[in-house]
Amino acid sequence: MSDHPAVSFAAWGANAECILRSHSLENSLGDKSPLSRIYDLEGSVLLIGIGYDANTSFHLAEYRASYPSKSFKKCGAPISVNGSRQWRTFDDIELNCDDFLEIGKTFEKSGLEFSKGRVGYAESVLIPQKEMVDFAVGWMNINRG
Repeated sequence: MSDHPAVSFAAWGANAECILRSHSLENSLGDKSPLSRIYDLEGSVLLIGIGYDANTSFHLAEYRASYPSKSFKKCGAPISVNGSRQWRTFDDIELNCDDFLEIGKTFEKSGLEFSKGRVGYAESVLIPQKEMVDFAVGWMNINRG
């Protein structure tokens, strides 16, 4: 499990240690996060019974995109330092998932690879993360004001 106090990740399998190590406190879902390592490993995202509005990988696109409305904030959380609980502040972007459903629907119409099916009774979608994040970066660069 990653040790980020607000957005920790869990992983299982051959690349779990690689994906979870050194999860940056700052810019928590950006290039020094498990999301970026999954991207680098050309992993996929499986949305089981949820919509694109809950697709955390789109947050990686927010960090990589350049759009005028991007804003930054100071965050704070207690963390363990040498066995002692300490309050740390860190910089991050203001995350916004308001347009994630629209990005997902537009992605599905783009002709890029994805698969829909069921996992148990849940409608699900499997998407190569790299293609999805790259698409979302381009979409945000054009559509976020």
